[in-house]
Amino acid sequence: AAVSTPWAALSARLGDRAVLAGEDAEQAAKVAKAADVAVVFVGVTSSEGSDRSSLSLAQQDEDLITAVAAQQPNTVVVVVSPGAVLTPWRKAVKSVVAAFMPGQEYGEAVADVLTGAVGPSGRLPLTFPDVENEVNFTKAQWPGVGGFGIFRTATYSERLNVGYRWYASTGVQPAYPFGHGLSYSTVEYSALAASATQVQFKVKNTGAAAAVEVPQVYLRFPEGAGEPPLQLKGFARESLEPGVERTVVVGLNDRSVSIWDVGVHQWSKVPGEFGVLVGASSGDLRLNGTFTVADPESQQLV
Repeated sequence: AAVSTPWAALSARLGDRAVLAGEDAEQAAKVAKAADVAVVFVGVTSSEGSDRSSLSLAQQDEDLITAVAAQQPNTVVVVVSPGAVLTPWRKAVKSVVAAFMPGQEYGEAVADVLTGAVGPSGRLPLTFPDVENEVNFTKAQWPGVGGFGIFRTATYSERLNVGYRWYASTGVQPAYPFGHGLSYSTVEYSALAASATQVQFKVKNTGAAAAVEVPQVYLRFPEGAGEPPLQLKGFARESLEPGVERTVVVGLNDRSVSIWDVGVHQWSKVPGEFGVLVGASSGDLRLNGTFTVADPESQQLV
């Protein structure tokens, strides 16, 4: 099957307005300076059964981005990677497109987004850290100690504070938080109403372009439950034309307000006051409220 490349797709749309600058940083910077917009495509190599040695791009790619961005303020970086990457140059560029591991229509898809034919609507399923090992993993946590390869023993001493939960518990600000993603518009959140069965609120497209918003609902369990300070419990996906306002309802159930009781090996509802936080990502929470779960005398779920 034919594979769609970004250059083929962009040149088909833009004609002679598109110029291929190549991989040489100095030459690319010269071409970028004379352009209206520069798009830098970079990626990392990875394979099954092995880990990347770091979250950094190759030095050649880092140099290319830095050189182009120094000459062209309207620089967009498109990154192909199996997971998070470090972005020390992010403040020098206009935007970053995280393509992750695209398929054979990658070129057409990214060209649609870059030219505005389709608005970006994806959200990060993980956190992009600001620096290497931002969570301060010890060797005992990863890759483990006391052996070689699969025979090492890894101790999960971070317990439940994994991923965005660790960032919420420590207050450390990553480069891009879990759930982050932009569109070509702006969306306003309002009118939060929450209970133990549902969270309701409104979203309104306040910009000039159509947008797909992915509002996320997080809960904060009562003190004493031993839970991380932020837990994703639901999300929605809303297509909004300019000026359109819509009411969003995200359902909750008993499991949403329960923890695993190791004493009886069952899920048990936690009584008390829950915090409700709604926003565009785990790091961009726009609304907050509360609801209360009554004490059910050891009520348990089967």
